Order: sequence, then structure tokens, then C-alpha cells
Amino acid sequence: MRSPAAAFDLRGALVRELTAASDALESAGARAVHQCRVRLKRALALGELGRTVAPGLAVVFNDTAREVMRLLREAREPAGLAEASRTMALRTGQKSAAVLLTIADALHAEAKTLPAPDAENVRAGIRDLCALAHVWPEPSTQQVRAGAMRLARRARRARKQGLSSADAQLRHKWRKREQARLFAASVLGDAWPGRPRRKLSRKLSDLLGVERDLLLLAERIGHQPELAGGPDAVNRARRTLSTHAARLRRRVDKIGAELRARGA
Repeated sequence: MRSPAAAFDLRGALVRELTAASDALESAGARAVHQCRVRLKRALALGELGRTVAPGLAVVFNDTAREVMRLLREAREPAGLAEASRTMALRTGQKSAAVLLTIADALHAEAKTLPAPDAENVRAGIRDLCALAHVWPEPSTQQVRAGAMRLARRARRARKQGLSSADAQLRHKWRKREQARLFAASVLGDAWPGRPRRKLSRKLSDLLGVERDLLLLAERIGHQPELAGGPDAVNRARRTLSTHAARLRRRVDKIGAELRARGA
């Protein structure tokens, strides 16, 4: 039975995100997979928020959600990298742009050959997550605040480790933790303690995502040089991606330092 003093409908928020994740699969293609993954990430952030009231349940929820996301990952990556390559082609010189467009076309063709995610298995996993959401204890105002502050601390720790670092894994961890804080703050709205700095946080998360895509793209070209069409093209593409990733890293670090200065 729900407490009349409940500060936030965690169960309802979880079910809404999970329902939206399932609904996204009604459409076909990489965009539908992406939308499903975004909704699952939002649900994961809410699960972390609710860890203070049900730590064991949160672990099971996290493991189940990540298994569902694993089913979607392979179908998403080539299409996502093709999009990143095509976008980068618009921001560089003519010769590099031609190589990046060749890579984008090759990755797009590769994405078309991949089997579609097993939608029934994904939906079954989402149904399991909904079942877990329905039995989540209702958090009190204090527990919501504690969960939110925990997410904020995790984001700050990841920022401290990732700021000014060239380690791709630390940067990726920073992005995931910042994204979790942003998602939770967006869903909580006025129930989020303090000022969430959503605008800066969203910009930071987006740029960290672009930075990671460029690094993954450079890595993929190294493993599959045939995507670029030859050794010279590979070298040109990787130099271009490395240069732009370094510029992005400086921008991200500047925003991260600004968030730190503002106490976020």
C-alpha cells in the first residue's frame, strides 16, 4: 500500500520507461533500437535511484536490464558508427570527408546484413523488469533524496577520474555516470535535491558520447581497414578522427571543470 507521504512514484516512473522501451520495438531499424536502449538506460538510472530502499532488488534489476541491452548492442553499433562517420565528414576537409563517407557507406551496408534483434526475447526481458518494478518498495522523501545524492556523488567521482584523462574507459564511465544523473534529474523534476544543472549536464553527456563514437570508429577502422579502401585512406581517417576527438576532449574537460566550479 502506498504511503501518503511518498515523494516520488518510483514504480510508476519505472513502468513508464519500460513500456516506452517496449513500444519502441514496434518500429524497425537502428533508430528503434536506439530509442529502446535510451529508455532502458533511463530505467537503469531510476533503478540506481531506488537502490537505497531495495539494494538487492536493484542489483537484480540492473543485471536483467544490462542483459536486455546486450541483446540490442550488436544491432546498434554499426549503424551508430556509420552515422558518426557521416556527421564527421561534414566537419572536415574534402579528402578526409570522402574517406569518411566511404566508411559510412560500408558500415551502413554491414548494418543491413546483421540479423534484427530478437524482439520477443527483448520484450520478455522487459516484462521481467516490469515485474520487478511493480514490487519495488515506495521510497520516502529522505530515500529519494539519498538516492539522488548517491547518483550525484557517483557522477562527481567519475568526473574526477575522467577529467583531463585520455583513458577511453574512464571517459566512458564518466559519460555513463553523468547520463544516469541527468536521466534521474529529468524524471524527478522538482523532487531532485538542489540545482541539477541539466543543460550543462546534457551537453557534457552528448559530447562525451560523440567523443566515444569517434574513438570506437577509429578502433573499428584499425580492425577492418577494408572499410576505408586502403592504407592511405585508413591513416587519413584515423588522423582526422584522432584530431577531432582531442578537440572534443578539451571541450568536454572545460564543461566538466565548469560543472565542478558550480558545485554540481
